[in-house]
Amino acid sequence: MRMIERSLARECCLQSLYEADVAHFDVASIIDAFYRWQSEQRETRLQSLNGDGQESGVVDLSSFYKELFATTKDHLKEIDTTISELSKKWDLEYMSDVERYLLRMSVCLIMKMPNSPVVMSKSIEISKMLFAELFDFAFYKELFTTTMNKIDEIDCIISEVSKNWDISRMPAVDRCILRMAVCEMMILASAPVAVVIDEAIELAKTFSTDKSGKFVNGVLDNIARHNKLLK
Repeated sequence: MRMIERSLARECCLQSLYEADVAHFDVASIIDAFYRWQSEQRETRLQSLNGDGQESGVVDLSSFYKELFATTKDHLKEIDTTISELSKKWDLEYMSDVERYLLRMSVCLIMKMPNSPVVMSKSIEISKMLFAELFDFAFYKELFTTTMNKIDEIDCIISEVSKNWDISRMPAVDRCILRMAVCEMMILASAPVAVVIDEAIELAKTFSTDKSGKFVNGVLDNIARHNKLLK
């Protein structure tokens, strides 16, 4: 599940970079807000419900997550087929990694774990808790703080290959995605370059304009080749 943990952390990092860039929020306060949010979610006890909606016990979260992940993996094809049949307008291929994983696990919960003490009416709460459980706070914090601390250096790298695009005039979301991706590719070097670029493209498609995916791809590909990170 490491890939989805990193994807969630990147989404949260993008949100934090945007808040720092546009709203000028303090870096420490942004990190503290995410830490408190995750702690609150982790401390939430998932309570089972009986037919009347009354509390009847408490679920062992560690066992619940382990069973859910394993069951989703074992029945992935069937779950994807069901999703496709029920959501004609939504192709799994075009969902973000986060949307795809959370939807798969929510559907698995309903289809394959009928004896679970979680009823369908709690699926939204389950998704929120899954998000918190999977969220890689350490990676998020490292990526966000490093990007902010090295922002001048990162902007110089971007400027070298985007002569016709002044960084200050780029859409704010595109600018934040590029900064984050360059930090991960060239400073942290914690994931394959191709993976970082693909993740950045998906974020651009999901959170920015229709043309942003192509723009982000072009800039990052040029940076990677210019610095001999791609063959």
